[in-house]
Amino acid sequence: MSNTQELALSIQPIISYPRQAQVGKTYLMTIDLQSSEDEWPYEEEEYPIYCMLDTSQLFSCQPLGESAVVLHRFGGSYGAAEFLLTAAQEEMEGEITVTLVNGWGVPIRVLSLGEISVTQRVSNNQETIETYQRVTSISKEWRRNPYIVGRPVKMPDEFFGQTILLRTIGDTLQQNVRLILLQGQRRIGKSSVLINIPLFVSPDEFIFVSCDLQEYGSSSLNQILYAMAREIFQHFELDTNIIEPLLNANLENIFRIFNWIILPQVYEKLDTIKLVLLLDNFDVVSQNDTENSVRFLGFLENLLRQQERLFVIAVVERYLNAMPNLIQLFRGAPFYEIGLLDNKDAQELITKPAAQILEYQEKAIAEIIKLSAGHPYYIQIICYAIFNQARNENCFTIVLDYVNDAVNQGIELAEGGLASIWDMLSISEKVVISAVAEAQESNTIENPLKVLEAYGLVLTDYLQGAIQLLIDKGFLDSYPVKIKVELVRLWLLQHHRLRYEIRNLEILQQENVNQLLFVARNCWAENTQQDALDIYEQALKLNPNHFGTVVELAEKYLQVKNFDRALELYERVYKLDRISYQEEFIEALNQYGHWLITQTEYIAAKQQYEKILQIQTENSLAQQRIAEITAYQPNNQGWFGRALAAFRRIFEN
Repeated sequence: MSNTQELALSIQPIISYPRQAQVGKTYLMTIDLQSSEDEWPYEEEEYPIYCMLDTSQLFSCQPLGESAVVLHRFGGSYGAAEFLLTAAQEEMEGEITVTLVNGWGVPIRVLSLGEISVTQRVSNNQETIETYQRVTSISKEWRRNPYIVGRPVKMPDEFFGQTILLRTIGDTLQQNVRLILLQGQRRIGKSSVLINIPLFVSPDEFIFVSCDLQEYGSSSLNQILYAMAREIFQHFELDTNIIEPLLNANLENIFRIFNWIILPQVYEKLDTIKLVLLLDNFDVVSQNDTENSVRFLGFLENLLRQQERLFVIAVVERYLNAMPNLIQLFRGAPFYEIGLLDNKDAQELITKPAAQILEYQEKAIAEIIKLSAGHPYYIQIICYAIFNQARNENCFTIVLDYVNDAVNQGIELAEGGLASIWDMLSISEKVVISAVAEAQESNTIENPLKVLEAYGLVLTDYLQGAIQLLIDKGFLDSYPVKIKVELVRLWLLQHHRLRYEIRNLEILQQENVNQLLFVARNCWAENTQQDALDIYEQALKLNPNHFGTVVELAEKYLQVKNFDRALELYERVYKLDRISYQEEFIEALNQYGHWLITQTEYIAAKQQYEKILQIQTENSLAQQRIAEITAYQPNNQGWFGRALAAFRRIFEN
């Protein structure tokens, strides 16, 4: 049963619940959400919405796991919120009220689900009975999926791996190192690591305050520092009115307010304990060479130099070499990478969350590790899908087939995270990683760039350099070159086939190419053909893989009978799209063959028609021309003159 209504913030709820329930029986209620806007309206990539139920006296209610739905910007959610509803012990009628609340505790919509009845016997309604049968088969152990998808891991008993890294960070703090930089690719668990650092450090020495800078990429320096100060003051329950002057102060006064007002008040609360700021998404406010980011980094460097009891642990996503200002100011700071889990930690993350429910066979564990490469996000995704499947089938032993069956659902669940990673790549990186995915599929990983040449691409410096960038960012292994996480490769093959990604290369140098094409077309219209061809070639030199220019230039060369260059270009676009450009390529070969005959170059002409037959084996024109060339080809010099005259007449008519 479903109820779909439009919500504020352009979100649609999809709610399944029993309209008719049997006295004392238990039912499953699910609440899922979808964004109904084409453009994501929020700054965050994920937007949690909490579901609060008022079931009146109709049902008692128990949530299965966290009562929230996490929307992601790439469509859909990470899964529905689930509730067990146990009907009252007597007959009655009423309604269920669902209040949707955002992450700040503000209600954004109230939904009333009316005309619900609890009766001694339900009517013969197939939908109601199916819901009833599904829920009554769920034992207590199955009620909550223990694998975490789409949110940081906050509970110590749910956090697995990275123990050595966390201990190293703790040791570094105790050595009085004031700034520590952590780096990891998107979805590797950076926020979870940051949250769990305090568990490995003595609370008698350090106290930690978290501040997520994700929302402040386009904010002013005042707004960024005000947000940090507000988090600190709220943590220690101090009066936030004191920090209001930060919003309008100049840089000198901001520094004075922090040094003489904000931090002294905090230190009074701490006694001798040191303050550690945990700055998540630090690169959002420090990655660009803007005046704002330079001022922010300079401010932080000065603050750490003067405040001996202040420490900072900052997490960045971008490769550090891409942030020269950060490296220059903090070149002495230790840098630790948040990487993949080793096999032992990966196995714990697979087995321990559901240890009381599921038993994983060794082959199943090995396959999950192979699919995820020890990446915690993908382990959780795959295991989340496996748990759902096992719960539906009431199966307690996970064999290899269960893992294989869960792959497609895992890819679907990971869509939001994978799409956000994809959007972080440059066009060249997208093309190259799709090429590597395809090379692995065809087992040609020795040189994946050969796949690009097979599609008619020119291997520019951008494309050749993209492989090393992808290796540096942790997406590719280097020897041999292949995609590190198999689940990512499978997703690429489903959603980003190389043939379609190549077209995006036309965006490179687009403005300059368009300007040259405009001039070239005007020259051609004015019959200055050589000038036009030269300018077309300039445009193609700017972006050799601008296939719109390749096609246009091939047509022009064909018109001026520069067949070699025309066929070279037509062959490139034919490799890219054999269906769309087959006829153009064949026509160019035919015209060249005809011209060669008029020049008495019969062997070369025959070769052109043979190429046509390689493309279209039943091409009747090519078959006819080859037959005629073979029939009239001279056997002796005396016969040649007469045959040549007749042959020319045939092809000139």
